[in-house]
Amino acid sequence: MSGALFRTGLLLTALHCYPVLLPAQEQPNVIVILLDDLNDYASLYEGHPQSPTPAIAAIEDRGITFLNAHASAPKCNPSRTSFLTGKDCAYTQVYNNMACHPFRSYFNEADGNGVVYTLPEIMKDSGGYFTFGINKINHCFDTWPDLDTTAAAPCNREWSWNRYSLFVEGESEVVKDWGNDHQLGFGGLAWSIIPDSLESYMYDYQAVDTLQQFLHEALTDPSTVCNKPLFVMIGLRRPHSPWYIPEKYYAPYYLDDYYENPLIPSYNHPQDQFPYNGVVMPPQPETLFGDYYSLPDTSLARYVIDQENNYADFTNRIYQLDPLPPVGAGLSEDERFQILVNSYMANAVIAYLAATSFVDAQIGRIMTYLEEEQPAFLSNTIIVIASDHGFSLGEKSHWKKSTLWETDLRAPFIVADYREERNGVSGINASLLDLFPTLCGMTGVPEPKFPDGSRYLDGMDLGPFMAEPNLYAERPALAAYEEHSNLECSCFPMYSVRNDRFHLHRFASNGPVFLDTDCNEEENYYEYLLYDIGVDRQTDPNEWNDLAADPDFRPVMDYLLQWLPGHPLYLQKTWKPRIQFETDCLVADTTILVADMVLTDTNGLETLLPDTLTARWFTNMSADTLTGAEVIFPAAWNIDALLTGEPLLLFLELTDTNGIVRGLDMQYVFTTGHGLPDVELSVYPSGLQVFLEDIHYSGSPSDAYWVMGNGDTLFSMFPSSYTYSSDGDYTAEVHLLYGNDSSCEVVKTFDWSLTDIGFSDLFLVYPNPSKGMFTLTSDEIVEVQQILLFDMQGRQLRNWTADKGSLWQLDAGDLPAGVYLLQINTEKEEYSLPLMLE
Repeated sequence: MSGALFRTGLLLTALHCYPVLLPAQEQPNVIVILLDDLNDYASLYEGHPQSPTPAIAAIEDRGITFLNAHASAPKCNPSRTSFLTGKDCAYTQVYNNMACHPFRSYFNEADGNGVVYTLPEIMKDSGGYFTFGINKINHCFDTWPDLDTTAAAPCNREWSWNRYSLFVEGESEVVKDWGNDHQLGFGGLAWSIIPDSLESYMYDYQAVDTLQQFLHEALTDPSTVCNKPLFVMIGLRRPHSPWYIPEKYYAPYYLDDYYENPLIPSYNHPQDQFPYNGVVMPPQPETLFGDYYSLPDTSLARYVIDQENNYADFTNRIYQLDPLPPVGAGLSEDERFQILVNSYMANAVIAYLAATSFVDAQIGRIMTYLEEEQPAFLSNTIIVIASDHGFSLGEKSHWKKSTLWETDLRAPFIVADYREERNGVSGINASLLDLFPTLCGMTGVPEPKFPDGSRYLDGMDLGPFMAEPNLYAERPALAAYEEHSNLECSCFPMYSVRNDRFHLHRFASNGPVFLDTDCNEEENYYEYLLYDIGVDRQTDPNEWNDLAADPDFRPVMDYLLQWLPGHPLYLQKTWKPRIQFETDCLVADTTILVADMVLTDTNGLETLLPDTLTARWFTNMSADTLTGAEVIFPAAWNIDALLTGEPLLLFLELTDTNGIVRGLDMQYVFTTGHGLPDVELSVYPSGLQVFLEDIHYSGSPSDAYWVMGNGDTLFSMFPSSYTYSSDGDYTAEVHLLYGNDSSCEVVKTFDWSLTDIGFSDLFLVYPNPSKGMFTLTSDEIVEVQQILLFDMQGRQLRNWTADKGSLWQLDAGDLPAGVYLLQINTEKEEYSLPLMLE
């Protein structure tokens, strides 16, 4: 448990709000559960289809989930320092995991940030709460948790906490020893499958024990907490590595033995296979890490990725396997090597998912205790779930964190007020900076102010958007990061600006030449990336298509740059126009487009265009502009788009009298030059499985999904196969979305008949799909007499003689690509299996 804690350094003078105590029965208790490195692999965030988080989902059912929440920085120290103080990184000046110092030594008059408050401090001093911290709250919690130990009595303590509990040595020795002795990973991505019996020794498990014990004591004898309402923050360390996680949390796909022959990969293969036959890996472009390799070798973006690029660690581990495992028949050495590397990376993803499941179970233990042992307390409690930032698992050849892409910044943020029945999802661009003012608003605690009476907090109170989750106010989320000293990009902050649709990155060099280590602000340069992620993450959610070099999108970049420190809209909310127009799904050369807008103010409420703003309309294909809340575009504006087949980009800017752009929207206008969408494919039914090959789209559909005729829907443009649960005749629909409205779609149907021919569980074919050479294997010794190969018209193409055994290597390399049927004849019965040749 907690050891002796003390402080060093100078306590800076700061003006605190005087306590404004509310009647005890009206003040809700607050429990903030802080997670470490949890990305969007949680429930409603839908970041991973095999990441069940039932405890988090249960809290979502009682609260508001902010789907577009982002951290202020992609590392623990700057992110936690920011949301605990309610200040942006430009004020805290903490941009990386610097060396640990007393928390308040980061703030001093010389750096212009001498006034500092923390969330628990204001809850204690201005709200009359008893504050209790458990484990990792601020980054340097194990040495400097911001606990005033000069006051013996907890009720009289300054700074953040009345009480603090931590495990000075971190994870228990028995867990660390087992994990280290059975290490399966490496360095910063260490993992191990530990016995289930060690779960109760784990750091987070015991942290929950500590919380339960504290609540029992506090609610049994309120004098132990000074007869005050409770403000508790508990920091759970997972899914931060090392992933030393009990076996029961690991998925069954985990590959234990790389020398299995044939080897069954631990990843889902093919990538879009459903039902899954392995762990689903993070999305990749057509070429593995193609978005990474598209960045120039000397680009700042690629340099930043390379500081946390562990791909070489995965490949080196496979190089160390001597001899190289056989994997399966008919594979080249390069193919075998890549399957092994991919399986090793899949094992790492499985370990991360296990850590996510484990920490969700600890949240479940908290909630079970509250629901069963302290229901009255829970009915007057606010529960917050938040992660300090995201985590990458191979996207852009990048692992861990420390970049400004969505994978590293997007974080779960859920607020559940158990005093009322309310749940919903908000699409507002929330920042973890908003935690401080939101809890002040929900508890009635006055926000702190600077000595001159001006507002101290940089975030916004999300209360109105919890009351009305459909409201949206434009306030892009800002994040910043610097590399460690003596590295490129370590002198000046790099920034991310993310509104509801677009994500802008700005990278800053140290000086005029790439890889300078000397800081030269007068001659350094910037590089930019811009992604159209989509309001509903429907356009480019993986950030594969950089638009920064396209001059058509310059208005978007200029708009978002206004939120950088020192720019006119830094940390401000602004107006949000939404372009709307009624037209055909595809605009013709004679179409006269009438467009207007829906405008919301800084509170998210619909309003009319004020006299102080001018609405300016323009496109990427004309120098002409129109002004007004409603405009009519002449048909001539569509001609270039019709001729080129490119979409027309329609912009709406709201400018004030000083020329500052106070609002912007952009919509694509699709023309008949694009044509109606269509899809062609080859279909190969085999038993209860249907294989979908050679899928080709035309007419530029924006998206597609497949309704399989049995109630299942595949949200993928390129599914490779699907397995039904019973035979029969099925009509599948491919819904092709396109054009100028979400209702525009073309539906194309495909019919197939499936017969359950009793595919065998006794045998396995690998690889499948195969390039010709493949292995038939069984877990048992079987007396096989004959192996036949048929095409889908029932014609026999091969007849291999076989004998008793458990492994048979076969070659069908001279046959064309397609789906075939293997028939295995034993002395007792016949078995069938599908085989796909590529």
